[in-house]
Parts: sequence; C-alpha cells; structure tokens
Amino acid sequence: MNKTLRQLIQEAKEFGLSSEERNAGKASLRLFVKTHPLSEKGFWYSFRLVMLRPASLSLVLVLLFGVGTTLAAENTLPGDTLYPVKVRVNEPIQSWLYFSEQSRADRDALLASRRLEEAEELATQDRLDVTTAKQVEANFQAQIDRTQARIAKFSDSDAKAGADVAINLETSLRVHDRILLNIASSSQGDAKLQIESLLDKVRASTKRAAKDRNREEGEVKIQNKPSVQLAAEGRMPAAQNVISEVENLIGVKSSQLGVAATTQAKTRLDIATVFFSDGQAKLKTGAYAEAFTLFGQARATAQEAKLLIEAKGRLEKKTETVTTTAPASSPVVTNANGGERENNGEVDNKSGRGFMRNNLKIDLGP
Repeated sequence: MNKTLRQLIQEAKEFGLSSEERNAGKASLRLFVKTHPLSEKGFWYSFRLVMLRPASLSLVLVLLFGVGTTLAAENTLPGDTLYPVKVRVNEPIQSWLYFSEQSRADRDALLASRRLEEAEELATQDRLDVTTAKQVEANFQAQIDRTQARIAKFSDSDAKAGADVAINLETSLRVHDRILLNIASSSQGDAKLQIESLLDKVRASTKRAAKDRNREEGEVKIQNKPSVQLAAEGRMPAAQNVISEVENLIGVKSSQLGVAATTQAKTRLDIATVFFSDGQAKLKTGAYAEAFTLFGQARATAQEAKLLIEAKGRLEKKTETVTTTAPASSPVVTNANGGERENNGEVDNKSGRGFMRNNLKIDLGP
C-alpha cells in the first residue's frame, strides 16, 4: 500500500538510525561511487555530471537515510530525535554544493545564523532549558569558529571576499541580538537566564566579526586604485539588490506588519538608500575606498531590515498568548498549534520554567 509523505515523515520521527543501518548506508554509497567511476575529463567534471544531478543526489540521500528521515529532520530543533541527522548528515551533504571559498564561508555564516534561529524557536516554544541551551551554545560557537577561520584565510588572497563575509556575519548577529533581546524581555524564570547567556556569546561574536570586517576592509583600501575601484563597483549591485528586495518585501508585508513596524522598516530602508546614494557620489569622484565602505553599509542596513521583517513574521505568531476568556486566577494558555493548557501564575507548573506570558513583539526600529 502506498504511503503519503505525511505518513512517511510521521514514521521517520519515531525512529533513529542504528549503527548497522548507518554502516549499510555507507556501504551503499561506496557501491554507488564504485559503479560511477571518474571519466577521463577529471574529477570535477565527473562530480558535476553525476552528483549535481538532482536525481543522483536524491539517490544518495535515499540510500543513506531514506526520504522520510531526511525530510523530517530539516525542521527539527535541538532536543528532537532527528536533530543529529539535520546537523551531521543533511547540512554536510548540502555543503557539497558550495565550491568557492567565499560560498563556503557564506554557508558557514548562514549555519551560525540558523543555530540562533533554532534557539529563538525553542524559546518561543518554552523549550530552551539548561540542556538545550547548552547544546545551542556549543553548536553556535563551533559554527562561528569555522566561519571566522575561513574569513582569516582571505587576508592574503581575497580581502574583499573576507570583508563581504564578515559584514554579512556581523549584520546577521546584530539582528539576532535584537531578536533575542526582544524574546528575553517577554520571558521569565530559567528561560530568560538561558537567553541572556546566549546573548553574551552572540555579542562577543559580533565584536569579533566587526574586528574581522575592519581588518579585511582595511586590506582592500590599501590596494592599488584600480583594485579598490573594482571592489567598490562589485559591492554596488549587491547593495542595490538587497535594497530593492526590501522595498518589495515591505510592499507585500505592510498590512501584516502594521503601521508602526512598517514605518520602522521604511526608516531603515531610507538610511540604506542614503548610504547607497553617498556611495554612488564617492564612486563618481574617484573616492573608491569610501564608496566601498558606503556600499557595504547600505547593504548591511537593508539586510537588517529584511531579516527583522522575516523574524517578525516567523516568531510573533508562534508565541503563547493568554486568552481573555479564562478566569484571571487560572488563565488558559493557547499554543501556536491551537492546543490549550492551564497555567497558574508566572511559571509553567509542568516544566518549572518561565514561559512567555506577554505576546512577543519584534522591534524593527533602527
């Protein structure tokens, strides 16, 4: 009997992989490689020809873990049964598709941001306890270390790439700092303490990223004039693309954001536009180093607006709210999935942890 995708995912959530199953998967992968030898044109030609075909990549995933397991793992969080599959299998396999050093560094920065998104999801679900917080912090720090190690390698080879990766990482961390601060202000008890601990690590990493950015941008600015001009001109379209993307996003999301948040987002966008215009002016006058910096600031400011808008839509609807129909002494807490449970006072009596009593509001202000 054929099973639906939902049934497969549900079944996948109920089991993990044994060592025998993992070994069998590895054996299947070795057989696949053996039966697809390299052509005379070389490794990368064969790799792209075979592995980058969607069907071939899907075959490898199926051989190793099965469709249900790999799909179900994608949306898991620390503490979930399939979370190790997500971070130890899915993400490394996906990383095979990144070939340049800059794309790999950007990928590592993205995964660092993903670890913080997971922490935010856990916090809004009242699941960020001591155990999961420790796992989040360890995973985040490991990813940050990998990203910053890659950035350091750019100093002697491609300072512009290093500067771009560093400013992207710094921007993402600043946004998550604001989001976590908003969540902490809506939390109580142990959950609040765990968020504040994570915030300390995020802020330390932000300082390191800013230091990396300043170093790499400094390396760009001391290059010969044509090289600096090329770097500035390379940053200009990237900034313009993000600004245009945010303009469209605000237009689509304004009704959901509300008047106040829309105004805040537009203010950020206006600041980004000013940076961009100033960069264009500097570029025309030959002040290429200044233009390079201004285009970076334009992109970062617009990117902050984009990430905050996305976080507002992603997190605000998932927080628990206290319904007004329940008695004041024993309010009913409605979860994001529509379920209800009784709550007595400031602390969730089932878990012993503080829960999000107030509706979470993500502040988009500059």
